[in-house]
Amino acid sequence: MHAVGQNRTAAALAGINVTRIVISAFVLSNVLAGMAGTLLGGYFGGASQDMGVSYLMTSVAATVIGGTSASGGKSSVAGAVAGSLLLIILIASVPKGRKLAAA
Repeated sequence: MHAVGQNRTAAALAGINVTRIVISAFVLSNVLAGMAGTLLGGYFGGASQDMGVSYLMTSVAATVIGGTSASGGKSSVAGAVAGSLLLIILIASVPKGRKLAAA
């Protein structure tokens, strides 16, 4: 999947079935998004269109901290996981009600 995301032509020339990988990635993404939405709706006791907005900046920050280039072209699964863990540790270490930087 990573090879197809980096360069479809090179992946096809390497013998990877690009169409099958792309369709599988979209199906997997939709299944996981549905499961996450169901769990989040259960956690909040209901669903609304903007209930996941508060998680958007955190997920982007974890990806960038993990080394993924914002302009595209370079990423790694291990880096994304490491960035997520680092951000979770950072957020958990700040006491509730305190901010990371002075306003």
